[in-house]
Amino acid sequence: MKIAMLTSFFFPHRGGTEKYVLDLSQAQLNLGHEITIFTHTRGEEKDYNGIKVVRLPSIWIPYQPLFARKLKKELEEFDIIHSHAPPYFFNDTAVIPQGIPHITTYHCDVFIPGEIRGIKIPGILRKSLDSYYRKKAVKLLKRSSHIIATSRDYANSSSILKDLPYSEVPIGIHMEDYRISSFPGRMDEFDFLFVGRLAASKGIDILLKASAELASDKIPFSVRIIGDGEEVKGLKKMASELNIDDKIRFDGKVSQEELIKSLSAAGSLILPSVSRLEAFGIVQLEAFSCRTPVIASDLPGVRGLVSNSGGGWIVKPGDHHSLADAMRTVISDQAEARNRGGKGFNHICEHNCWEKIARQIEEIYLGEMFHSVDDHVKETLCHYEHNTNGSEILQSQ
Repeated sequence: MKIAMLTSFFFPHRGGTEKYVLDLSQAQLNLGHEITIFTHTRGEEKDYNGIKVVRLPSIWIPYQPLFARKLKKELEEFDIIHSHAPPYFFNDTAVIPQGIPHITTYHCDVFIPGEIRGIKIPGILRKSLDSYYRKKAVKLLKRSSHIIATSRDYANSSSILKDLPYSEVPIGIHMEDYRISSFPGRMDEFDFLFVGRLAASKGIDILLKASAELASDKIPFSVRIIGDGEEVKGLKKMASELNIDDKIRFDGKVSQEELIKSLSAAGSLILPSVSRLEAFGIVQLEAFSCRTPVIASDLPGVRGLVSNSGGGWIVKPGDHHSLADAMRTVISDQAEARNRGGKGFNHICEHNCWEKIARQIEEIYLGEMFHSVDDHVKETLCHYEHNTNGSEILQSQ
């Protein structure tokens, strides 16, 4: 099949959706399909291991492309169109040709924080933006032929998604990418690790407050923060004000090799997110791939990996006391931490392999293609016998 992936953001912009789109595309490429990613994100004109990336020019303001040209003619060449949202900017410029199945992976609800970069967001503006994005989401989902949610827990808690038909397909990981030639072992230097974009929704301020609580108790530990983002200056200032500069290390962006080594060496990964913008947390899969336990917030979608695998600890979102208690547990019982990391590894080996998940999504593609053709073609497909997996799926439909 020729598959078009539509995503507003893509590498070099880093985030969970970008990684999901690239990993899914690679998995479908491995099944023999032809993948083209369409995006507004500026970047180097190159293919990603056989995946074509088309960058449509636009004028950018913060997190918003303007005056992007309509995308229609190019999409007529594809068998499947797969959108990824939010955000909805790209989908607004895409005119989906009639008769071509349009699948949408709904990654999360949009949540407008009360403060960005230290600037308070007025309540009336937040309410207006929430209403705007809700309308965008409903419009996109209603014109989709099939909706994919990455977590039933998250979907059922979403006021937008819970009343719509969807298929639950979890996020996968290419575990072979996380094998390193020499396992460094756990290191005392970095007991805890955060990986992600430094944004208000990630709850890094809660991690800093929890760290200050441990420091006041004279507990030996340190925290390494990997990633960059709009909150970095404010977080560094906060660490200084809390007198924990010697406990916190901001390392910015690192290479994939360094990330894997850091995950392997950490006593625990911490995912202290505080809002529904965090709907899964792919970094948890990365940590479990390295047999590293996770401390995660008790949020829909986020908590599922830890609670289903027993691979770590769940803490109350926004509660630095709860997070500090979990950090104390990791420090005091490292044998149990290693045990939980092993449980997380075993769980994702069984449930989050991209090869298996790609097959699930491929079945959705084939099913939607089957339903989109006329009765004569359906009859021909159903009676055409051969031994490929695709025909078995079509006949079963």
